[in-house]
Amino acid sequence: RQYAFLQLRLLEVSHTGEMLAAELLSIMEEWKVVGDRRGILVRDNGSNMVKAARVAKISDLGCYIHTLQLVVGESLKTQKAVRDAIAIARGIVSHFRHSSKATAHLKRIQESLNSNRTDDVLDVTDQVHPAHRLIQDVPTRWNSTYYMLERLLEQKRAIGVYSQEADIKSLTANQWRFVDKVLNTLKPFEEQTKQASLASSHAGMIIPGVRLLERYLQRTKNPGDDAGIQTMRTEIYTDLHARFQHLMINKTCVVATVLDATYKLRFFDSNEKANARQIQLEVALKEIRTRRSKTARVTSATQCNSEQSDFDVVAADSDMKHGASSVLDDYWEDFDDQQQEHTAGFDSTTDEAICLKELDAYLAEPIQPRVTPPLDPIEYWKLNQRKYPILADCAQSFLATPASSVESERSFSSA
Repeated sequence: RQYAFLQLRLLEVSHTGEMLAAELLSIMEEWKVVGDRRGILVRDNGSNMVKAARVAKISDLGCYIHTLQLVVGESLKTQKAVRDAIAIARGIVSHFRHSSKATAHLKRIQESLNSNRTDDVLDVTDQVHPAHRLIQDVPTRWNSTYYMLERLLEQKRAIGVYSQEADIKSLTANQWRFVDKVLNTLKPFEEQTKQASLASSHAGMIIPGVRLLERYLQRTKNPGDDAGIQTMRTEIYTDLHARFQHLMINKTCVVATVLDATYKLRFFDSNEKANARQIQLEVALKEIRTRRSKTARVTSATQCNSEQSDFDVVAADSDMKHGASSVLDDYWEDFDDQQQEHTAGFDSTTDEAICLKELDAYLAEPIQPRVTPPLDPIEYWKLNQRKYPILADCAQSFLATPASSVESERSFSSA
């Protein structure tokens, strides 16, 4: 699995969908990313980016992390109790971030709490109150708010001691308990965000991830959950379900899920299983016919070259002797569909039987065990390429689609 930073452009005009589409097409043309090589555009959920993909006629997928950001971010804003707790938390962090004196005082308190522990109760190497700095959140990254609250909860005793000695508004006992429950509710979302940020993440993790989150939110409520937490869980579930309601008909996500040997069909219900299997079969049929089309083209070109060798032909341009590209090379793609339509009629029954046999054999195998962090499914297909050649080619295309745009953002940050 490889990533490449192709181009960075400064856009000094309004970022309309039409303008973004023109820029995307220009970049792809410059890099000769044409036809099936375009792959999938992983974008944020801005209306201009959605429109850009539609105008440019590029297959697209909403960034998983950005969509989770919208779901969780909205829930943090709608609950007054959550808003109030976060506002106080930000005030506490800001107090220390803007005062080296306050930070030094907090550190002394942390050290004092550690030195007062009893080693006969706790392991000598254990720090009850690590001397960690507080974390400032970034409103556009919900998980940064999660980490801010998590760190504050870790430093609850130290902050409590400090607030008794200095003029600073702290969280009440009820608010501390509420923050703890909010963190417990959002923990699975934090885990999904981290997993989607891995370099090995792919579009196939989205369906399982959403299904697991929905199941988590639907489970029996904890006895200690107050009305605010229950309302928060309900609102998150409703928004999550609404934003991902078309997931089961998204070909990219469905095929990538099926081709991840740790998932296959386990996250689809009975009706969805049949649909997912059919989508995978259609993709496999297209793959086998594309392979046949390319093989026929190469064979034809080889025969032409063999016949031409009988004649004393000298190229008019020396570049042609070295395999230089032709102006018309890019236009071959325009005729591929016609060729595929023709080759599809060769023996569609046999093609379907071949694909079905391979697909059924793959699905009949035991699901691969889960590990943490998850293994890159590409490694599975490297080992099983000869066993399932058609599906392996499909995997190469569909598992290349990342679950998020994190790699693009990382490249941008380091550019």
